[in-house]
Amino acid sequence: MSWGKVWPFCDLRQLGVTFCKGGGGPAGQFCNADEYLQHIEVNRELKLLDKMPYIGQWVLEAACAQLKAWEQNPMTREITLSVNVSAKQFNQPDFVRQVRATIQNHVINPCLLKLELTESIIVENINHIIITMIALKILGIKCSLDDFGTGYSSLQYLKKLPLDQLKIDQSFVRDLVDDDGDKAIVQTIINMANSLGFNVIAEGVETAEQRQYLLDNGCTHYQGYLFSKPVPIDEFEVLLNKN
Repeated sequence: MSWGKVWPFCDLRQLGVTFCKGGGGPAGQFCNADEYLQHIEVNRELKLLDKMPYIGQWVLEAACAQLKAWEQNPMTREITLSVNVSAKQFNQPDFVRQVRATIQNHVINPCLLKLELTESIIVENINHIIITMIALKILGIKCSLDDFGTGYSSLQYLKKLPLDQLKIDQSFVRDLVDDDGDKAIVQTIINMANSLGFNVIAEGVETAEQRQYLLDNGCTHYQGYLFSKPVPIDEFEVLLNKN
């Protein structure tokens, strides 16, 4: 496993990071959090699926501890930290209680913690999902829908969810500059997010041309190699000090 990496995301006003809890990929390559969660949930014979809530709680503890450490530094005290949450973890009956206890134990500002949810979470029991998300928002925690456009989201469900953010999947950003279909999809997602009161972040931004197109169309939040690859926390802090 490779713990403690972060992937910076940027907007015109604020810097944030996604806490990557990925594992080892092929040939020792780093596997990002989304790929890691999918790998576990698809390959059930690994017998890790039932352990996901425990792994997720461990990562949540580590993320809150990092926020507390950053609180001591004026340069990092306002950084938002995002954590991916699996469907297995999110659907635990005592998930909100666990989150509340964790942020209280570490005495952090919950507004700096964001939970990234996959579209697979909202396939079943939408009412439970809404109630859980409302309870998290009452705590001050933000919720983001990850990889939007690639899963099972129904617009009927989407308008009911108390989300703060949609993340445009990188598959729509990769050929954005030259592909009219991707342009139409991205513009639609941005307009829909604005209408619903969500902010939107584009994943997989690798070129200045992609960023400029997104900016021109109202997307001001970006994540991708144009800004940084996933890096260990200490390396991120060095980069932050340099810039």
